[in-house]
Amino acid sequence: MVEPMNFRRLDLSGADSHDFAHRMFSRNIRNLPMGHGALSLFLSAEGKVQSIFWAIKIPEGMLLLVPENLAQRTYDLIERYHFAEKFTTTLGASVALQWQPSESKAESADGKLLGSVFEGDWRTTRYRFDLDSTPTSEKSPPDFDMDLEQTPLVFHAGLEDLCDTDKGCYIGQEIVERVLSRRRKP
Repeated sequence: MVEPMNFRRLDLSGADSHDFAHRMFSRNIRNLPMGHGALSLFLSAEGKVQSIFWAIKIPEGMLLLVPENLAQRTYDLIERYHFAEKFTTTLGASVALQWQPSESKAESADGKLLGSVFEGDWRTTRYRFDLDSTPTSEKSPPDFDMDLEQTPLVFHAGLEDLCDTDKGCYIGQEIVERVLSRRRKP
């Protein structure tokens, strides 16, 4: 039986938050429209998954929706690489998640923020976060119940679709690109 999973809000507020998120996370934050989000990864230099979260671009900075069990780890990773950039990181409250099977087989793992509700689709699942509500005892959504304590390689976890190839450098990008380029060769 899968234990309930809660998500927690993590805010990056300030002038350099978009640039920092673009350099650190596996998704192309620079090209993400304002008010939109993408399921993202924080990788190690070896290409191991350190955290998985929804990264939402807002005018004040970035809003991350992180599984509760990865919230402190994600906060610590951000602060480890946060040097002179002008932004603050705040570990916020838990947020309510509702999810349901979806007919769309969205591989892009993206969504949109409408008011205080973020909705995103990924791998036949619709995720709906109400940022103004506290969590209920929902079962874990598909694909978020992996054990990252084992720190799997992004390819072993089957999450390479969350690594954008059109964005340039981020932590773990060299490993991801090396493996992907070898797969493309005839």
